Amino acid sequence: MASYYEFSYILTEDEIVKGLKASGSYKSMGKRGIIETVILAAFTVFFLVSYFRTGQVLDVVMSGVCILVLTMLNLIPRLDMRKQSRKGQKDVMLRIYPGKIFIYTKDDTITIDIAKSKICYCKKDEVYAIMMEQGGILVVPERVLPAEGRSDIKAYFKQADS
Repeated sequence: MASYYEFSYILTEDEIVKGLKASGSYKSMGKRGIIETVILAAFTVFFLVSYFRTGQVLDVVMSGVCILVLTMLNLIPRLDMRKQSRKGQKDVMLRIYPGKIFIYTKDDTITIDIAKSKICYCKKDEVYAIMMEQGGILVVPERVLPAEGRSDIKAYFKQADS
């Protein structure tokens, strides 16, 4: 077991989006979003059926409002994640110790205390999202972990997650 592991990688926009999803930053994408979508779709159908039965203009307006809110609920979080992914740090250089992570950027070195950070892992996307104590998210795709230290690094992350 090495005393530290150092590696660098380049994130894709898609990996950043997966990290943002894994972090839970966008709650509307989960169960709550599905429930809201189903309820608004039911209201839309209700108002449209009511319009065809009664001919009231208010029913068409209300179904339009429901469709507009539905679109906003489902489109805005996705667009915001894409926007965040475009402005996110793509070139990442890390040095990982058992209790700390050092992120090296052009301008600065950021230290993350693993024990004080929330670490989420999305098994489907194979990406770690590390919510830093000082704010921000570090996205670490499993593909970039060095083969010789992969199990050690996963153990470090797992300890922090428990």
